[in-house]
Amino acid sequence: MKLFNANAHSIPTNLSARRYDLDHLRVVGLGLIFIYHLCVFYGPTNWVIKSTHSGHFVDGLLLSLTNPSPWALILLFFISGVSLRFATDKAPPLKLAKKQFLRLGVPLIFGILVICPPQAYYQFLQDGMALPNFLKFSATYLLPGHAYPDEPVKWEHLWYLAYLLAYTLCLLPFIPIIKRFMESHGDDMLRHAFDHPFSTLWLIPLPFILYRFTLDPHFQTTLRIFHDWAHHFHRFSIFFLGFLLAKNPAFWSAIARYYTKMIWAAAAMSIILAICVFGHIGANITLNSVPVLQALNILYEFAIIGGLLGLAQHYLNRPSPALSYFLDAGLPVYILHQTIIVIAGYYLTRLPIHTFFEVTLLLIATFGGSFGIYHFCIRPFNLLRFLFGLPAKQTSSETRKMISQPTKHHK
Repeated sequence: MKLFNANAHSIPTNLSARRYDLDHLRVVGLGLIFIYHLCVFYGPTNWVIKSTHSGHFVDGLLLSLTNPSPWALILLFFISGVSLRFATDKAPPLKLAKKQFLRLGVPLIFGILVICPPQAYYQFLQDGMALPNFLKFSATYLLPGHAYPDEPVKWEHLWYLAYLLAYTLCLLPFIPIIKRFMESHGDDMLRHAFDHPFSTLWLIPLPFILYRFTLDPHFQTTLRIFHDWAHHFHRFSIFFLGFLLAKNPAFWSAIARYYTKMIWAAAAMSIILAICVFGHIGANITLNSVPVLQALNILYEFAIIGGLLGLAQHYLNRPSPALSYFLDAGLPVYILHQTIIVIAGYYLTRLPIHTFFEVTLLLIATFGGSFGIYHFCIRPFNLLRFLFGLPAKQTSSETRKMISQPTKHHK
């Protein structure tokens, strides 16, 4: 029995219907970012705070575990572009801009004012600064000209929301023109481009390889919206690509045909990259120091994304109660999780316990805290739902009314 049935091409028959496969992948992508932030607390890279437990093996292991982060972000930006394309069928640009601000802008502002300051507080504490209690600290930290070694406004991991909102607002004025072009000429132009696995697997990553060698050396990633030009090219390009390909039958058909080849290609490239991470193939050789390995890493990222798109399209394009729950929980849990990691990690790493128990307790605190706050504090109350970017909770009468009406699909 074959692991994958390549002949059973399960492409969506209605590209305007709800894409539950992409909903599943959104949950997976957010989960990988969650795990990544847990890992960097222990890994060799700089972060908000760090655990006292480290070492060569831990560093190498965590370096391999954090490798999914770049392609998880690519996947999330691509899906966000697809979602925007679907949303444009339901609302005009101005109404959509308002909806996106409520969805992304309100939790971004709330997060900067309430969720992110504890991260700065515990970072300064770990750096040895003498600080007042948190309430006094936050009252001065949010004011311009404070005495702390940091920007007056710092959005930490919420840069993702800021960038998504900025890309959406920048693209909205041009959406009618882009949609007319795609419907009249663009889809036909792309139909022939995806007839071969070469184009699906190798052609799409080429601009990103070009960015890596032309922009990345000159523009450092800062996560500051006006000083992050190379990063913007990477993220906006994949976001825009998702918007263009959202309803392109040739692309999704190619994914259905070639996703098994992409999975095997990703597996082969991941083995090569893993050898490079752990073996270094000689002294002072890393993934970022060898151009061939940099290009290979980008190809690996897009190969695994293509494989995941195909797998989800084939096996996960269906609703479920669990999917609905995790989709609603995704944004609040994302907003909360890093602050919980920082607070719990700060106290746990000062306890005289083994690394295994520290990691276990941090996992329990982070997952339990994030989902517990969502389930018991955010989910039932409309004010907190609004602050975390969720729509108001439906009343019993509204729910009965929706159930009694037939489901409508956009043509």
